[in-house]
Amino acid sequence: MKNTIKISALALALASLSTSAMAADGTGSATATIIAPLTVTNTTDLAFGEIAKPTDAGKTLVISSAGVISGDANYISGGQSKGTITIGGEDGKAYSITAIPDSSITDGTNTMTVTGFGITGSLTGRTLSSGTDSFDVGATLNIAQNQVAATYAGTYAVTVNYD
Repeated sequence: MKNTIKISALALALASLSTSAMAADGTGSATATIIAPLTVTNTTDLAFGEIAKPTDAGKTLVISSAGVISGDANYISGGQSKGTITIGGEDGKAYSITAIPDSSITDGTNTMTVTGFGITGSLTGRTLSSGTDSFDVGATLNIAQNQVAATYAGTYAVTVNYD
């Protein structure tokens, strides 16, 4: 019995030595690159200008991202402009624009919705050249029948992300 215990202890000692002989230590590498954050700047306001108050039915005024004006609203010529947004960030990096959601403009009490936002170019696969890119924005202003005469203002959200 004593011989069996000695042989078992010896076998256990030899097994632990052989496991240690197969172990190895090493190192791995870790790196990080910090890049410039994306910025969004409103360069030119999206301006619908002056519009005659509709009395018979709701109307729309559309300004395309190319600056073309259409719709059935009676607008006074001049004062309308497509919007321009400038994106800043890391030179040469690709980024994408999230579709611009509907928004509204208000006089403090009354509102009008702004829908159907469009931009020049694609929402995806855009590249920052010299650290910047810009695109034009158009949308549709929805004017209710008997919309209260006032000056309306608001904002719209533009979200961009690196690809």
